[in-house]
Amino acid sequence: MDGAILKHLQRVPNLEQVVVRKNDGIKEKLDVLLSKCEQKPADIVLMAESEGIQKLLTIVEIMKRKHPTHLQFNKLTYREKPREASGPQDELRLQKPIKVPILYIYLHMDTNDSKTMDVDELRSQLVDADWSCQSGSD
Repeated sequence: MDGAILKHLQRVPNLEQVVVRKNDGIKEKLDVLLSKCEQKPADIVLMAESEGIQKLLTIVEIMKRKHPTHLQFNKLTYREKPREASGPQDELRLQKPIKVPILYIYLHMDTNDSKTMDVDELRSQLVDADWSCQSGSD
């Protein structure tokens, strides 16, 4: 995970970082993540690239259904990847890199117990850093 993207989450205690890939099993990922949510409050940042983003969204929506009191912050960014040549006619295409989308989702589960950190301050910092805020408990 990109340290520059996550620098605003450094003060979050016990932050779990999870990468979701397109070949990951949804049930297996959910079992691991839901067991982490048994410790209240649970703070998890998930990341996926390209084809893994749809699987990430599916996992997050299921988690939100099982834990209705949560805060969700999203950050969409990209990384550039050089193109691979498939023939001599691709010389012009090679000059323009491919932009691979990367989605970060930070979930703070069980917002009723915010004694361990100032949730309002964190929300302000993340919004200032261009994270979008979505809430299931407001």
